[in-house]
Amino acid sequence: MSGRSDPAPRAGHAGRLLAAILPWMRVLPAGFAWWLGGRLGHSYAHSGSRDNRRCREHLARAFPGWDRHAVERCARRCFRHFGRMALWSLSTLHRDPRRLRRGMGLEGAEHLRAAARACRAGLGPVSCSGHFGNWEVLARVMGTLLPVTVLGKRQRDAGIDRLIQRMRTEHGNRQIYQHEGLGPCVRTVRAGRVLATLPDQDVPRLQGCFVPWFGHPAYTPIGPAAVAQMTGAPLQLAFCFAVGR
Repeated sequence: MSGRSDPAPRAGHAGRLLAAILPWMRVLPAGFAWWLGGRLGHSYAHSGSRDNRRCREHLARAFPGWDRHAVERCARRCFRHFGRMALWSLSTLHRDPRRLRRGMGLEGAEHLRAAARACRAGLGPVSCSGHFGNWEVLARVMGTLLPVTVLGKRQRDAGIDRLIQRMRTEHGNRQIYQHEGLGPCVRTVRAGRVLATLPDQDVPRLQGCFVPWFGHPAYTPIGPAAVAQMTGAPLQLAFCFAVGR
């Protein structure tokens, strides 16, 4: 983790656009948001963005036996999925997360109970997830069951930064930023709170190490493991596989 300050977010076009459409998302039926998000994601999958190129490159590395058509199908499905998750999350942002968790299946309930015991004992677990499924809904729902503090990256666009902070803290969760260093993370777990983070991206300015990823070295942040080792806090994995309509 970095101890240096991130530049203050600035107002940008994306944040202003998001602020303009967000009130309309409240009245958008969740089923339609799911459909529309899928269509937008499908369209984005055909753009020439860096994310599109990187997605296909990584799929080809991970599955060397796939031909070009299989890689393309998986990439399109990936972007459709994230489009659905994004719009579904925005259209349900005003809903109580306790309602959102109804109907969600839970695997590994014993680990959730262990996390609750750790929090009550005064040493919260370090909970790692990834940019997989619906990580924002995961944080909101977990916050209805456990005291959660989310470790995240400050966004460059002030409007987007405010929205993400709202999504993560509106119903009782707290947030700290990566640039604040290890101190707040250590204090969080020692206060009996879950430290939730997504350490699955290559962030050069964060302390990390190279680990094998499908036969290739991948730079991986070591902050969550360092906090667990320094405090003796348990380290757990958590994922929200998918959220339906």
